[in-house]
Amino acid sequence: ILNPKFEDALNNWSGRGCKIVLHDSMGDGKIVPQSGKVFAAATERTQSWNGIQQDITGRVQRKLAYEATAVVRIFANNVTTALVRATLWVQSPNQREQYIGIAKLLSFSPSPSKEIVIYMFLRR
Repeated sequence: ILNPKFEDALNNWSGRGCKIVLHDSMGDGKIVPQSGKVFAAATERTQSWNGIQQDITGRVQRKLAYEATAVVRIFANNVTTALVRATLWVQSPNQREQYIGIAKLLSFSPSPSKEIVIYMFLRR
């Protein structure tokens, strides 16, 4: 993953169906980065699949295992639980799209940050 702690602002990151913004804190200073100076937040989400994404095309190889870790915190009005999902979007040479669920976590709000570890094995 490029720019994992957002040291280079939002370079290499984009929103899928939503906007993403950087914060140094939220919730009157109650939510701060786990490490580094800033963190990203998905805003204006309207669907469960909306979120922060990064294109890893050309940086992964078939038949190799990969591990990624994400720290997730839910912060919203009137939300007590949320299902957090990590999804791998694959597009084959014939333009066929496939969405592969690779991890999920039930998070409770307000809650401390949850760490989700994602293991991927690319078989194509």
